[in-house]
Amino acid sequence: MRTSKGKPDRGAVRPAARAASKTRDHMHAQIGAVKREQWLDSFFMGATAGLVLLDTDLRYVRINETLAEMNGLPATDHIGRTVREVVPGMADAVEPILRQVLATGQPVLNVEVAGERPGQPGVRRHWLESFFPLKGADGTPQGVGAIVAEISALKNAEAALAESRQFAQATIDALSAHICVLDVRGKVRAVNRAWRTFAEANSPVGQIVSEGANYLAVMDAASGPDAANAAAFAAGIRAVMNGDRDEFSLEFPCHSPDEQRWFIGRVTRFPGIGPVRIVVAHENITTKKLAELALRESEDRYRMLFENSLDAIMLTVPNGNLLSANPAACRMFGLTEEELRTVSKTELVDTSDSRMQALIDERERMGRARGELKFVRKDGSSFTGEISSQVFMDRTGTALTSMIIHDITERKNAEAEILSYRDSLRSLTSELAVIEEHERRRIASDLHDQLGQILALTTMKLGALRQCSDMTNVANGVDDIRGLIEEAIEYTRSLTFELSPPVLYELGLVPGLSALAKQFQARHNIEIEFRDDGQPKALDPERRMVLYKAVREQLMNIVKHANTRKAVITLRRDADRIRITVDDDGTGFDTSSMKPYSTSGGFGLFSTRERLHSIGGSLEINSNPGRGTKVTIEAPLLP
Repeated sequence: MRTSKGKPDRGAVRPAARAASKTRDHMHAQIGAVKREQWLDSFFMGATAGLVLLDTDLRYVRINETLAEMNGLPATDHIGRTVREVVPGMADAVEPILRQVLATGQPVLNVEVAGERPGQPGVRRHWLESFFPLKGADGTPQGVGAIVAEISALKNAEAALAESRQFAQATIDALSAHICVLDVRGKVRAVNRAWRTFAEANSPVGQIVSEGANYLAVMDAASGPDAANAAAFAAGIRAVMNGDRDEFSLEFPCHSPDEQRWFIGRVTRFPGIGPVRIVVAHENITTKKLAELALRESEDRYRMLFENSLDAIMLTVPNGNLLSANPAACRMFGLTEEELRTVSKTELVDTSDSRMQALIDERERMGRARGELKFVRKDGSSFTGEISSQVFMDRTGTALTSMIIHDITERKNAEAEILSYRDSLRSLTSELAVIEEHERRRIASDLHDQLGQILALTTMKLGALRQCSDMTNVANGVDDIRGLIEEAIEYTRSLTFELSPPVLYELGLVPGLSALAKQFQARHNIEIEFRDDGQPKALDPERRMVLYKAVREQLMNIVKHANTRKAVITLRRDADRIRITVDDDGTGFDTSSMKPYSTSGGFGLFSTRERLHSIGGSLEINSNPGRGTKVTIEAPLLP
């Protein structure tokens, strides 16, 4: 305002000035708060120690990535959850301290906590933690802040460090990295124990790079094979000092006479106003580098196997697009690798092969699949291949599919040839059985028609001779001869029955097996019960002969091996098939070692199965040691 003469009214100006001053103060306060928030963000993000803010319920409000990594969980999985929910293995040790800070409003520093990370159960680790209250404007605690540093690798040095250094020094000493702080001239202002220990063990006598030494001067003076890396690292430090770069890092070898070592050096600058301070951290990455070298060697070996494998190896994405194929794949399909990239899987696989969809479904369900498919070459010819396919993730998390194809055409041909040979063998066995039976019948007929009649006539003549003779000695001799001839006749009849039992061909299978049971019972002193259901069982001569011999083979096995005096033969009709069972209560045996087409059970069993197979029949054996044996024989009846 102005007076009547136009001059300012000083009484009115003073309140306006005071209001403007308050506005400026408020703006400065807001700017300061923003900067502090920015510093806190930068400190949280760049700190090599773990940092966390908790509310009064001990729930995570803020946590940096370092501590989140220590806990083995993403930072976002902490927010809103309690300490006990995130790190239950350490809650019993930490919660009392946190509640003490909230209750007393006093910090608790340098507390050692040991426990397991959620991501690494069973691995006990150690941390150095400090806790301080977060107070509101009225001075009451609003939460707890904590700084956490892992000290697993520096366990032996922690007691001295906790007693002798301030909190910040204790924090950097707890880190496994070799850390030093430089001023603007490159002079070392502070180091952590890891740095000092390494420097004392590896620096030349009298040139230990520790407090008071000029780190840049040491880098500039380096010579020999390390000179180039030293010059590059010094240039990186100066760039960060000058503000040309926010940070700098360099991997470099630092081998000792005893071992190979690699480090990564990181350079950062303290943010904010004040003297320029540069943090240099060297982290031992020997394990990582050795793993990378091992991986590279493994990849080289894989590449050698990939290039020289006789099987086709292809790498694809799940939609079927090819990424790479080895030379064997190119030869197998008659296509170049570039051509293989352009064709679809339907051009390589016979789409009429119903097995393809089943393999695809199995791979989607299990992540892997294995089976046989028919593939198609460029010239249109096909071949059968055994394929093994698996879905896996590469280092970037991308899903890939590997396929290994083995051409089994020769194996399939060999299998078909074996099956053909087996069918031929069965056919030959059947033919031999028929020929054998015909020969038996011929021999039996000859024995009956020739030898039997001759012996019978001889007996008649000797009988007549005895009646005509008065000499006692001649009569006795004739009696002896007659007895031998009668025995020969009986043997001839028995042999004729065994070679070709007339009752089997003249009366049928049921009378033939009944007569066989009586013959075995009389000859081997075994009680054999014969049962028949009385149903008609139409069989041709070949089937009667095969079934008869199968039963006789089982009766012979009972005589030889069962160690029993009782058996049962049962015949019954089952629809259009005949079923014969031969049971005994003998010693039994373990059938688990028997193979379907092996002769390990004796040639008789093998021959019997083959003969039954030739007429569409089967033989099944059920037996257990000490519990007897049951043999079931089946064959089709005539329609």
